[in-house]
This record gives sequence, structure tokens and C-alpha cells, in this order.
Amino acid sequence: MQSILSALKTGDAKTRLGIVADVVSILGVSLATVIGGSFAIAGSLDVLNILGTAIIALLCLAGACAVILLYLAGSNLIQEKFATQPAAKTLLSIALWSTFAALVLASSFISYEILSSMQFVKH
Repeated sequence: MQSILSALKTGDAKTRLGIVADVVSILGVSLATVIGGSFAIAGSLDVLNILGTAIIALLCLAGACAVILLYLAGSNLIQEKFATQPAAKTLLSIALWSTFAALVLASSFISYEILSSMQFVKH
């Protein structure tokens, strides 16, 4: 990730354009997958369902990125602050992993509940 950020800061225009194109392609494929899934479930064109599903998917992606960022920041902080204390570093790393795992499970459950409560087929 640091190499990508440094290439964006100091790279030439061709390198920066390539990185931006890759990111946009990944986001486009992700959005197309979400919208395609909405079409497959709904069986008809309903703009509100598509828009709602796309918004929820983007919010879930943003939340996942924020949780991963917090995990990486916490892990780096633990590695720096407790480098000379291996027992404390190990226990705090286990606590961080447990918290991260709990957040992943909770977010998966919440995402499932939100998506299962959406009414894709009109009665």
C-alpha cells in the first residue's frame, strides 16, 4: 500500500493514471456485481432497490476499510510501544485480533440482516 501511495505522490503521470485506472476498475466491477445481484434477485428493473443496494454496499465497503485501518494502526502501535515486552505485546495482539474478529462477525451479521430485510420482489 505504501508503494502505491508513494507512486501516486512521486510517480510520473503514466504511473499515476495506471493506479487510478486500476482502482476505478475494481470499484466498477464491485458496483456491477452488486447491481447485477440486485437484478438477479428482483427479476425486474427497480431503481430504488438498485440505488439502495449500491448505497449499502458502498457504506459497508467504507466501514470495512475503516475497521481494517484501525486494526493496522493498532497493530503498529502495539509493535512500537511494546517491542521490549514480548508478553504484553502478545497479549495485546491477541486482544486486538479478538476485537477485530468480533467486529468482522458483527458487521457480517448486520449486513446480512440489512440485506435480508430489503424487499426485492414486489408483492
